[in-house]
Amino acid sequence: MAERKFNTGSSWDGWQNKRKIGRRKISKSIPARTVLQMIDGWHFARDLKLPFNRFVTIRPAEINDLTPDERIAYWETARNKIAQFARDNDFEHVSLWSRESARDTGQDEHLHLLTHVPLSIADRFDGTANRWYGDSDEIKIKPADYRRRYQRSGNIHTAVTYLAKNSPQAARVEKLRLTYRLGGPILGKRVGWSRNISPAAQARHEARYRIQGEFGHDRAIRADLQ
Repeated sequence: MAERKFNTGSSWDGWQNKRKIGRRKISKSIPARTVLQMIDGWHFARDLKLPFNRFVTIRPAEINDLTPDERIAYWETARNKIAQFARDNDFEHVSLWSRESARDTGQDEHLHLLTHVPLSIADRFDGTANRWYGDSDEIKIKPADYRRRYQRSGNIHTAVTYLAKNSPQAARVEKLRLTYRLGGPILGKRVGWSRNISPAAQARHEARYRIQGEFGHDRAIRADLQ
């Protein structure tokens, strides 16, 4: 696909080779620390009885016609639609996601997202989400689980490690045994998660657990954990 010349003129020329534009950073990989947070959040969702059971991939046809800045807004809207579906159907939303693009060029950016949908309405979610994209191949939804699959190399493949595959830093952590692919440039947040599985949410949960164990009931959580 030919590289797009943005309507905004030359302001985005060579953005792929910059480290920062305004206050937003440009990344080409996921730090190992962030990968560990993703894995922790993945497990924590199951602890909350909100196991990730839907794997959503979105590859918009028009993505190369959007500036890197416009893509940020596009993905926020896409994620909000999924969260709104949860609100409309009275269940708690949880999500974990990552953005990827073609190496060097930043073209063909796409989103991988894990979420939880009650099994009783999983088909309704799949149908609704597909209609958002005109029942096209711009979106693909498949079941997700917590199984660990072992590759010939001995590396471990799970739903969350697929989201985290653009991390050569984490691949060097021997105990993780991750496979990685070199990623392309992304402006803004490369990965993210819903607040209910954030590191802060996990810390609050752990604090409550310890307090309940020591005092037999819940107490106020320290302000620095809010």
